[in-house]
Amino acid sequence: MKRIIIILATVLILFLDHKPILSESSEVNNEPRTISTEDKDIQELRDEWERMSQERKEEIKKHFQEWQSLSPEEKERIKRNFEEFRKLKPKEKRFLIHNYRIFMNLSEEERQAYIKAFKRWQGLPQTKKDRIKKVYSKFMRLPPEKRQEIIQKFRVLKKLPPEEKRKIIEEIRKSK
Repeated sequence: MKRIIIILATVLILFLDHKPILSESSEVNNEPRTISTEDKDIQELRDEWERMSQERKEEIKKHFQEWQSLSPEEKERIKRNFEEFRKLKPKEKRFLIHNYRIFMNLSEEERQAYIKAFKRWQGLPQTKKDRIKKVYSKFMRLPPEKRQEIIQKFRVLKKLPPEEKRKIIEEIRKSK
């Protein structure tokens, strides 16, 4: 998300018309010169740009070039996602940003594993997703000690040969 914001800010900073910030005085009624809110925002971005290190400017330019190389469809998808993000409640935004930072601090291998799992999740039928959410919700309501116990058992189960796993799972299903 931060990368998208940087890209959009770069577009504003680098490629806006370099029109004067102050509007021209009207010769007809001698209105005072005013600064619009939009012009103030643009000026703030320009000021921020001027304060940036050359390294940071180069990084932003690189992101802008990446943006330019995207297909129109991909740009549109990113814009839609950005608009959806803007509509979120502050708590939801903080949650997403927090998880994004965690994700970006993972190793490449861990990130790829999460992406793979997410793609698998997307491919599931809604009924299965609903069932998984229900089980997860029950799991999260358990006391922390009980959750930890289940996690440990799951880790042990995961290491077993496929045939033993199948037998245990069948026994669990029969006991329900």
